[in-house]
Amino acid sequence: MSDIDRYIEIAKVCKASYAGPINQTLYTSNGIPYAGQRIVHGSFKRGFGRLFWGPKSATIVFRGTRDKIDWFISNGKAFPVRLHDCDDPENVRVHRGFQRTLKYIDKTTRLPCLDAMTLHLEKECLLDRPLLIVGHSLGGALACLFAVKLRHRFPKYVTDNLTEIVTFGSPSVGNGAFLNHYSDLGHRTTRIVNRYDIVPFMPPFGFRHVGREIWLDGDQASSDIGWRRRLREARNSGDIRLLLRDHSMNAYLAALQQAKASRALEALAARTTELGATSIPVSPLPGAAPIQG
Repeated sequence: MSDIDRYIEIAKVCKASYAGPINQTLYTSNGIPYAGQRIVHGSFKRGFGRLFWGPKSATIVFRGTRDKIDWFISNGKAFPVRLHDCDDPENVRVHRGFQRTLKYIDKTTRLPCLDAMTLHLEKECLLDRPLLIVGHSLGGALACLFAVKLRHRFPKYVTDNLTEIVTFGSPSVGNGAFLNHYSDLGHRTTRIVNRYDIVPFMPPFGFRHVGREIWLDGDQASSDIGWRRRLREARNSGDIRLLLRDHSMNAYLAALQQAKASRALEALAARTTELGATSIPVSPLPGAAPIQG
């Protein structure tokens, strides 16, 4: 399966995660329908995290903000706090609201989200299968934060089986020390940003993005162009409404379909090869060439 087809497949399941009960067999991983699913509930006992699995792999999906209470609990509390549930240097700081979201109490297991999700992985005997962690918007931030905490609990499993972390329109999660701590996960993380989407600019100060960025702009795709160019392009668009419109999962699916039709990712890979790299470059660590979006 090509990268673009895989991203479209992932985007479809991210969009579905906003709904109530869904039939997992309608969604696929590498073309194979999911056979089972478990839901982890969040604020007001509504599902915000799902574990899907099939015969050969497992996928964890976090949905984004669905209404005002989600926004207030998660996005509205951007004060940086120490990373919990890990043995980390004291200077590692993450978004307070995002971290608190992973402490939601699941109504089924009566455990915090982090514990409930790992319990499902164990009970369904999935800790020997390839794992994909994905999310849109707030869910993208949770996917990255969850991956770090999962690595602390099951380091060998994550090293051997975590295949990729894919996010759509994700805000940044932590400070520069968190970016360093994220380390090897950065090479497994792809952040897809649609045109003028405002959310990847957030929070505006003191936070750094992780992984590599693929920016979709109509029939073009670019890698790690940085927030300054994206902001300049957004200003030049002359339509401030696009900052919000470009954030929806419908907009991301449309952008991915356009990228597929124009073969934009193939063109990006070809340009990267011409520059002497073997793959699309990952985001630089602190001390490397600046700018992260």
